Parts: sequence; structure tokens; C-alpha cells
Amino acid sequence: MISAAYMGKARRAAKSARALAASGDAEGAINRAYYAMFDAARAVLHHIDPASAAAKTHSTVLRRFGHVSLTCGLDRHLGRALRLAEKSRLSADYDWGDTHMDEAHTIIEDMELMLAAIEAFLAGNAP
Repeated sequence: MISAAYMGKARRAAKSARALAASGDAEGAINRAYYAMFDAARAVLHHIDPASAAAKTHSTVLRRFGHVSLTCGLDRHLGRALRLAEKSRLSADYDWGDTHMDEAHTIIEDMELMLAAIEAFLAGNAP
């Protein structure tokens, strides 16, 4: 099932985010945490409507996930957390300046909450 493949990618990215944070690489940790969250969002979208997960842009996936998360009973904080992680990822990847470990830890905490919520959602709503 494709939703399971997206969650596999999400779990691998989450593992990398944790390792990068432990090694002091805030930028790398933020990048991988965002992609863990992004792939988990795609898993939900695919589970509900496979065509919606095939969006061409990140902003479309984020917008669709924000809407779907509200209608399927997921915590509305997850959509906001994903958007904040995207902004942090873009800053960490492309801007000059300091990315602080505090920011990375906050995003990783949100990532952990999101992955747990989505795993539970997918387990409880599997077709």
C-alpha cells in the first residue's frame, strides 16, 4: 500500500532527524524532520484520496493536508506545525545565519507528535 510506503519514508527521515540533532546539525535535523512530516501528510492524503497525494507542489500538499486533517479528526495543530516546519526548513536550507538547536528540537517534537497521530489514524482507519 502506498500509504505504508510514505510512512516508511517518514520513519526513515525521522530517524535521520533525531541523529542529526544528536550530532548538533540543526539545519540537517530541521530538513529531515520536515520531510518526515511531509511524507506522513502524504500518507494521510493517499489513504483518503490517492489523487490528492500526487500534488505537484509542497504548498498544495500542505494546503490539502491542513483541510483533510480538520475533516478526519486529526489535531488542527498538526497542519500548523507542518507549515512552520516548512518555513524553518526553507530558512535552514537557503538562508545565511544561525539555525539554533532549540528550533530543531521544537520541530522534532512536533514531528514526533505528528507521526504518532498519523500512525494511529492510519491503523484505526485502514480500509
